[in-house]
Amino acid sequence: MPSDSLPREVHRVKARLANGSVNYYSSLRGRKGTGFYKSVSRHPREREFLAAYVAAMDAASPKTSGYLTEHLVDDFIRSPRFTRLKSRTQRDYRLWLDRFSAEFGEDPATMFEE
Repeated sequence: MPSDSLPREVHRVKARLANGSVNYYSSLRGRKGTGFYKSVSRHPREREFLAAYVAAMDAASPKTSGYLTEHLVDDFIRSPRFTRLKSRTQRDYRLWLDRFSAEFGEDPATMFEE
């Protein structure tokens, strides 16, 4: 991480107040209600910032994805790429897609992004 940047999970918002001063508010990306730090510095280096960040990460619920592996399989079966295949190929693919969906269907599809 470069010395002038924040951790990847941190989202920073700049707010100009009525008196002309500027505050920066930090929260965790993709998680509601996780605002954890307010500072006048764009890149806070205080120990309090790091302590607040660690506490917010511990308290935050994990990111959830509603797009499951079974949805991914269903989308592929309905796709033009699958429907253009010959019927025998579709049957063969369907056999393995059903097995794949039975094994990983309840898991989020994001686990395969790496």
